[in-house]
Amino acid sequence: MIGLLYFLLTLACGSAVSLLVAPSFGHVFAARPLFAGKHMPKAWSVWIPASFLFGTMIAAWSAYLGAYAFSGSGRPMLWGAVCSAVVCLGFVALAVCFCRTRICTMVRDLWRKGFKTLVFENRAELLFLLIVAIFWAVLIIRSFYYADGNLNVGFSVYSDFCPHLGVIRSFSEGANIPAQYPHFADGTIRYHFMFQFAVGMLEYLGVRIDIAFNLMSLCSILAMMQLLRALTLQVTGSRAAAHLTALFFTFRSSFAVFTYFLGAEDGFGAALAALFTSSEHIGNTQSESWGLWTQKVYLNQRHLPLGFAVAFFAILCFYPLLVRMVDDLQEVRARKKTSGGWLQAFARSREAWLPENVVFPVTIGLLLGMLGFFNGAVLISVLAVLFFMAMLSRERLSYLITAVIAVVLVLLESRFFIPHGSAAVSPKLTFGFLAESAAFADIVTYLVELLGVLPFVIVIFIPLMPKGLRWLTLCFAAPVLVAEMLQLTPDITVNHKYIMFGCALLDIVAAGALAQLLRKKTTLLRTTAVVLVILMTLTGFADLITQWSLDRNAVRLDEDAPLKTFIEENTGAGAVFLTDTTYALGDILMAGRMLYCGWSYFAWSAGYDTYGRTQKTAEIYGAQDAETLLRLLREENIDYVFVDDTNRTSEDYILNEGLIDETLRKVYADAAGKTLVYAVDPS
Repeated sequence: MIGLLYFLLTLACGSAVSLLVAPSFGHVFAARPLFAGKHMPKAWSVWIPASFLFGTMIAAWSAYLGAYAFSGSGRPMLWGAVCSAVVCLGFVALAVCFCRTRICTMVRDLWRKGFKTLVFENRAELLFLLIVAIFWAVLIIRSFYYADGNLNVGFSVYSDFCPHLGVIRSFSEGANIPAQYPHFADGTIRYHFMFQFAVGMLEYLGVRIDIAFNLMSLCSILAMMQLLRALTLQVTGSRAAAHLTALFFTFRSSFAVFTYFLGAEDGFGAALAALFTSSEHIGNTQSESWGLWTQKVYLNQRHLPLGFAVAFFAILCFYPLLVRMVDDLQEVRARKKTSGGWLQAFARSREAWLPENVVFPVTIGLLLGMLGFFNGAVLISVLAVLFFMAMLSRERLSYLITAVIAVVLVLLESRFFIPHGSAAVSPKLTFGFLAESAAFADIVTYLVELLGVLPFVIVIFIPLMPKGLRWLTLCFAAPVLVAEMLQLTPDITVNHKYIMFGCALLDIVAAGALAQLLRKKTTLLRTTAVVLVILMTLTGFADLITQWSLDRNAVRLDEDAPLKTFIEENTGAGAVFLTDTTYALGDILMAGRMLYCGWSYFAWSAGYDTYGRTQKTAEIYGAQDAETLLRLLREENIDYVFVDDTNRTSEDYILNEGLIDETLRKVYADAAGKTLVYAVDPS
């Protein structure tokens, strides 16, 4: 109950912030669409999801900083919740003091209209939200739920949930303050963990973990989809385009389904039957079988939708500045002014550089800055888009203010969480990083195979694009260019987020073009549009079939497992366990404790140097004398040694179980005597 009240308080905080800053964002709803449509997003459809974003991020950061300040109290999460509540109540109090008149006016207007009138006037938006909520809620709950004393983790999300659940439980059960990565305890955390911290806080306050994780995930997806819809309406002015964008976003464009069936050796029927039982997604590009581009990503990377939502909101707020510059330049051209007039409008005027209201860029900068440890990859993507937008916009200093604030905040956060370690990312130019080749032809081939019909729809539409839309399309494509040029970590899966974000924006352009075709009276053009819509979504529907098939099965985690109960009751909140480096998820992590070096891929992909610890793990388990064993354990700050059949059958070392048993104190053994825990401290 307390947890749900806390969640409602965060929403109230976000609403208060929205009320306080809304007057500085009036330009957002005054912009015209670049397409010929006439429908614009309604204010509430932007501010309600924005309120969720403001509230979630402010509450999470204030809770973590509060917990950090009281890290020595023994109950840092409790004090973090108190500090967060105080901050949230403070924003609510400010809104009541400074926005009282607007609040009373809003409440009075809503009361006068009545429930039925409100529903009727907003039926299109409400129906959209209802469909989106049902679709994603089914997938979210089906992939993670509680039943018969077990947490059930769907096969589609299990691999990513290993670190996610470990991080969540490290806060709710282990009070992981200052934060460190549970799969690689070294006092730092390079992984963007704040979304998991927010979920962990809800569980700490009494909300069951599956409800907390699913609630935060669904709200994030609803905010993301609603803001994507609002951005589409803002650019196209077309409800049909808004619905098509949502469809294209959910069911990706790719040639994967066509190459899958064309390459089937046993015929279409056998290939279709295999699709319903497959444990791998279709596709020929690198690691595409993991489902890197499918609906699965938003189920296992549950912090990603919130990041996308923040990015869509930022672009939506800056879009009017680009349109104003386009209109200024068109006016110069219409009046047949000299090149000096064009230069005056583009670069020499006050409006071209100075912001009308500093509150607007500062607010977006703070929001993007807070995004750094929610999802850093999305921050890079949106900054790339805004960089190109700034070139053809008014108030360019607004972009600069936003970028400087965001980057400075992220650098401060990185220094705070990684005080003595390497940077969370190590950027370097690597042309053709995803395509695995710097050859232009190979990059193009890769993108065509991956993106399917989408690029062709956009390229065909380029000659017909209204003024300014070509440049906006280039801006939207910026994350795709970044994905093929910039390497931040050794793992390619980080870069797939750039392409997904870029495609979500490019879907707006494609949807606007196809919506125009659907409005044509010519049967041929309308039929062509329908065919293109089908071609753009077929692979996405095939992805959904595989997703559904995968989650027919689940990994069950016993919340009352004896080992988990023992660890919770008998070990310290920050205890570090030595396990085999293949340990991914189990009672140790679900009890909120740390691993010296768990499944190496997770820590490696987050930028940690796992090679050295893998070697140390082998040395410790295979130590030949007690002095060496104890020295290594103490040098590496390991509190407990975990031994099970995985260690006994390891191909990386020969377990010296006898020496461990003689040297260390056994504190736990299961009924069969196969799973053992030894304390390093002899007392």
